Amino acid sequence: MKDTSKSKIVREALFDYFSREKESLSGSFLEMADDLAGCVNAASDLSFNKTHLKGYGK
Repeated sequence: MKDTSKSKIVREALFDYFSREKESLSGSFLEMADDLAGCVNAASDLSFNKTHLKGYGK
């Protein structure tokens, strides 16, 4: 698996995910991603600090 590119892994994962029948997917995105909440160690609201918005929208 070391020689496999990241993009190939992602393509295969997306293909497998979207190949499933609709019935096998249940719940909202929020319900399915609930265990991911808080898994990133970062500022809670990046919009509060103006340095994070520097150049945004230009």
